[in-house]
Amino acid sequence: MNFKVTFNESTQIVESRVHCDFDWTLVETMIPEIGKHIIENGSNLIFIDFRRSKVMMSTIKIYETPRKIAEEFGKMGINAQKLRRAILIKPGQKDFDFLESVTSNNAQILKLFYEEELAMQWLISLRPIKVNLNN
Repeated sequence: MNFKVTFNESTQIVESRVHCDFDWTLVETMIPEIGKHIIENGSNLIFIDFRRSKVMMSTIKIYETPRKIAEEFGKMGINAQKLRRAILIKPGQKDFDFLESVTSNNAQILKLFYEEELAMQWLISLRPIKVNLNN
């Protein structure tokens, strides 16, 4: 698979850049990498750049993808409903619109963006506020 997953220390965001087709094989190989960073760093914020990717799934497969994603994260003890995912796409990638809708219908949070900066700002706005309660 042609993707890279990293953890951005300064933003506390798990980042993935995808350079291959988006299908269930990608889901099955990328989620363990993302999950590893979630567990190691305690962050539920995920940014995925799909601008160089095409959805290679039937409508039925896209419809089932949120369930598949929840199943794959569940294997690692991660609740997909607690994750916040910003997906960067190019205008015209219509299959991602359908994916966003069915993901929301499955009580998972995924938001599409055309600009990386806006995606990152949205994720950063969701970070928990850390308060020092010590004197």
